[in-house]
Amino acid sequence: MATWFRAVLVALMVGLAVDSAAKECIHSAFLDDISALITESETEYPKFEAGAFPEVSFRVVDEIVCLEGLADPLFVARAHRVLALRARVVDRDDVRARQGFAAARRLDPNYVMPTQMVAIRDPERAEYLAIPVEMITTTTVHQPTEASVWFDGEQTRERPSNVPTLMQLTNQAGQVVESHYLWPSDPTPAYLKVSTAVSVSQAREGKPAKVAFVATSAGIAGAGAALLLGGSLDKGSVCASLNSDECVGAANRRVLAGAVLSGVGLVGVTTGAVLLDVGPARVGARFVLPL
Repeated sequence: MATWFRAVLVALMVGLAVDSAAKECIHSAFLDDISALITESETEYPKFEAGAFPEVSFRVVDEIVCLEGLADPLFVARAHRVLALRARVVDRDDVRARQGFAAARRLDPNYVMPTQMVAIRDPERAEYLAIPVEMITTTTVHQPTEASVWFDGEQTRERPSNVPTLMQLTNQAGQVVESHYLWPSDPTPAYLKVSTAVSVSQAREGKPAKVAFVATSAGIAGAGAALLLGGSLDKGSVCASLNSDECVGAANRRVLAGAVLSGVGLVGVTTGAVLLDVGPARVGARFVLPL
């Protein structure tokens, strides 16, 4: 019974739960504002403990995931450099520093670190060149449904997989609806996708009926969950206090009906998910509904 209830909760939570690692923004961040923060971070970096680099660079981290404007590659390269510097001196993570520097060099190969920010013999210069750009690899992500995916200012489904990347999703009007700064260990945020086996136009055909099917199945599963929970609670509290066999029998019937409805609903949700090709479907994943 407890297993059924947990399974129903899983089915109902898919598409509704929010990844705890993802930041929900209640404000908008703009390119000019973040660019100013990056410039301030670069100014503060040479001051070390006497400066405000840790605080200002954290604001870059905090604001970039709220970015509404579509970033260009040079802007992203600047962000990579500052966050790589932060990884080295604040987080004490040389691996991430090298990865961030490599990501920046891929986008802006002609950049030269100014000596007023990083001295000639500072170790950051060696870190900056530690990973050859040729070693950067990518992985192909799925095409979002009625949306476009961007990595590091380029509309592409090729996500850099061993260096950090700025991922953005835009709707059909070209508006940015999500921004994510992802390190190699961060999973690609989940969203409704179009199967690579069919075209976008083919995927759209019949989608309303499939969505309605999933919604109906989820409703059935929800009704079953309510019956399961209500029957279980009645047996453990109300019926126990009344010491009534008739009450227990009624509660058992509700539990049985709930189990059947939950099973039917779960099968429907699973089938509908396959038809819609939703993924990756995991509890705690954040889904972007069709835009």
